[in-house]
Amino acid sequence: MKNTICDSGEDSGIIESYKFLLTANLSDYEGKWIAVVDKEIVASDRSVKKAYATAKNKYPDKEPLLEKVFSKGTLIV
Repeated sequence: MKNTICDSGEDSGIIESYKFLLTANLSDYEGKWIAVVDKEIVASDRSVKKAYATAKNKYPDKEPLLEKVFSKGTLIV
């Protein structure tokens, strides 16, 4: 079975952003959605739609990695 995320050169940025999230201190973003592009948090908001839109406005040619930051645990989509 082909792994499309690892096989695509475009998705390598998402993988790097995911690795960044594994060790990042996200305590300032509790209760918010964050958008990550190229290992940088580029947007945050309580609304996932707003965080995504802000990130896409800043980086229209990139697909941001979105994460909901909870006080305990995470949800990465």
